Amino acid sequence: MIQQKALNFNSKPGGSKEFQASMDLIVKEKLTADQIYNCDKTGIYWRALPTKTLAAENEAVAPGPKKMKDRVTILGCTNASGSHRVKLTLVGKSKKPRCFKNIIKTSLHVHYMHQESAWMNSILFSEWFHDCFVPEVKKNLTKLKLKKEILLMDNAPDHPDVETTKSENIACIFMPPNTTAILQPMDQGVIESMKRRYRKQLLSKFLFEGDDDDEEAACSIVEFWKSLTLKDCVYMINEACEFVPDHTLKRSWRNLAPYLENVDQSNDSGSVTVTELKEPSKKIPGYGNCEEDDVSSWLDCDAVDAEFQLMRDDEIIVQVRKPNNDDDNSESDEYEVIVTSKISNSDVFGCFAK
Repeated sequence: MIQQKALNFNSKPGGSKEFQASMDLIVKEKLTADQIYNCDKTGIYWRALPTKTLAAENEAVAPGPKKMKDRVTILGCTNASGSHRVKLTLVGKSKKPRCFKNIIKTSLHVHYMHQESAWMNSILFSEWFHDCFVPEVKKNLTKLKLKKEILLMDNAPDHPDVETTKSENIACIFMPPNTTAILQPMDQGVIESMKRRYRKQLLSKFLFEGDDDDEEAACSIVEFWKSLTLKDCVYMINEACEFVPDHTLKRSWRNLAPYLENVDQSNDSGSVTVTELKEPSKKIPGYGNCEEDDVSSWLDCDAVDAEFQLMRDDEIIVQVRKPNNDDDNSESDEYEVIVTSKISNSDVFGCFAK
């Protein structure tokens, strides 16, 4: 049984027993796949395109190299039946991005939160649990005429303790350490499928808005990157999440709870493939010779993400003493622009294939 599999990978005393008890609770309470949820977060470089580099020596205008400036954190959560997808949460750097001006926060397609480095932390997670997750899940349970629900999550340091995540008829269960790569449903193709669908949309948006004239192509690439805002990211990541197939969600539970009704046992992940994006990628000016490895590197550029920020004691002290900039109205998703002397279009295009 899957409980024994979790025990075999457990390294923290007590964790396996609690997990065993929680899995027994699912059976004892006769909880259905509609009542069992899993959440997980991931970082995404939301501006990344399938290019080695656009900045070449003497280039007129190029985006700056600060990749981390374009990282946001996405928190996703669904139930085992795939019937309920909790509204995505996006953690950005700015409290009030300029691209959100005149937009009512609650009307966004995601729950937007902010942290100066765009990381999730225990405070934000607790806020998400009580203000986002609980209301949405209780509404769904009421619709289904059900009462109880379990949220399974990993042992990440940025998660608050069980006492902090308490709510009537909702239990939070932590999976044993060192088991999430094998057991956690969101890590079994769901996050990968969402990210790949996002990048497919990003590529389509670029090709649709780009200039067909090679004379203007280099400028179009730069202008596209400069014009892309966090609002674009919000719309595309929400749509990417919505288009993750139901069977991908159901299939992701086959390691953790194969005995649940409606869990898909197929091998079809429903993810966007490298082959599927290879030809469209070749339409990027100067990138006609791209290979599958190039596309694969782009799709997986943030596959290995820490998910949480590890801080030393001295960094924590600096963070606490730092003045509160909550009223900052800056657009943290703007690109740093480097101005240099101009070169030919052929040189710019050639840098894509390097």
